[in-house]
Amino acid sequence: MKIETKELFDEMLTYKRRNSLPKLYMKHLLEALEKSVDDNFSISITRLLNWIKKSNRNSVNKDTYEFYHESDNGRYQQLFKYCTAIHNVFVLNENSIIWQESVSEEEKLEILDYIDKNYDWKMRVRARKKK
Repeated sequence: MKIETKELFDEMLTYKRRNSLPKLYMKHLLEALEKSVDDNFSISITRLLNWIKKSNRNSVNKDTYEFYHESDNGRYQQLFKYCTAIHNVFVLNENSIIWQESVSEEEKLEILDYIDKNYDWKMRVRARKKK
């Protein structure tokens, strides 16, 4: 995996672990975070990492992350606009994100393995008591 790509994913992973303003360690994502509106940045990073994580991937469209909501394109446009390093790995289309053609299958697998080993997404569910 290229150094810049690893730095980018390290920033995403660190941000998700700390979930705070990580200005000290950010090089690639800082401007996107500062320009982001409300929770768009966090949601974008979470969904992108969930798509990349091998254990979350199904056999359908594993090379394409198709948006579920109409607002997703705008959310990712902001991330892609202010984070130039992401263009080395992904391409933003109207309704999806795909791998950049220059990313080899070997590099894809390396990225998938890296995210799988280092990203542990936990779903939090709150149960409400019945009245």
